[in-house]
Amino acid sequence: FVDTQWSGDTARESRWNRFHVTDPRGSIRLVDRFRRKFVPANRGIRSMPEGLREKCGSALWTLSNPAVDWMLDFLKERKDIEKFFRNTLHSDEFFYQTVLGASPFAPKLGEHAHFIDWSAGAPHPEILRIEHFERIEASGKLFARKFDPVASLELLNAIDDRILTEH
Repeated sequence: FVDTQWSGDTARESRWNRFHVTDPRGSIRLVDRFRRKFVPANRGIRSMPEGLREKCGSALWTLSNPAVDWMLDFLKERKDIEKFFRNTLHSDEFFYQTVLGASPFAPKLGEHAHFIDWSAGAPHPEILRIEHFERIEASGKLFARKFDPVASLELLNAIDDRILTEH
């Protein structure tokens, strides 16, 4: 997880400092769309709850039992945090990271359990293929991303074969 650099990026910053109605009812969303179109941009700006510093990261994360227990206890005491994040956009990319950034687990943030190949420098990870097999195996990661049912078939079969021969 990383400290955000959103202050210069209005679109990303607006995920948390502006209200976003996520109610599934069309009438509620229509009123919100109207409000956002006609209410001045500087109205409705919110501040991060006290003691939190916004952090962001992948929506793919794993949490230990102690981290989950700490978070549940913390959120019971801090109702303002749940209320704040209820109307944010894409909160799965910064809710857990931000809350755990204020925890005793903060030094462990960034230890990922996923093998993801970002080597191409694209805005999305590489589709995993058989050529990735040795790197995936050597990584010690519990999970991997990004598989394609056709392009990754040989790799998926190799992973299945390895698992089945070890057990």
